Amino acid sequence: MQSKRQSQTTGVNMDREKLYEEIKADEGEVLEVYLDHLGYPTIGIGHLVTAEDEEFGKPPGTAITAERSRELFARDIQSAIEDCERLYGQWHNWPEEVQRIMVNMCFNLGATRLEKFRQMRFHLSQHQWRQAAAEGRDSRWYKQVTNRAERLMTRLENVSNGNN
Repeated sequence: MQSKRQSQTTGVNMDREKLYEEIKADEGEVLEVYLDHLGYPTIGIGHLVTAEDEEFGKPPGTAITAERSRELFARDIQSAIEDCERLYGQWHNWPEEVQRIMVNMCFNLGATRLEKFRQMRFHLSQHQWRQAAAEGRDSRWYKQVTNRAERLMTRLENVSNGNN
């Protein structure tokens, strides 16, 4: 498997293996059906089980393989990347580090909630990484997942415009 893969929509190159490791560290990986903190059936690396999944309706404790987890992650991460491309049209000009941070946020929040970070989006569009990080910290998301959010915002404020 190649670690860098081009997105089908805008040609963004991103180290998918690095992204996988980062998000797996944040989300954890569970190789069975479990109920998340809201009571929703979840598997693998934070994958919400939907009616389209073969695991739909299976009871908690139903095992999945590492390969199935990786397959679901690949699908979910592609969706998060496409959501970021839609939200941040010019993001192909951003350093890869910024792209990975925003995909991580999108994976965690979903596009609908990430879209509400309007001031952050403005600062990102201006390549004002420190100000964007400050906006990320000024959010309910930051209070809910403080450790993850702080790691991501620290990485964001440390990006230089020449750093890919």
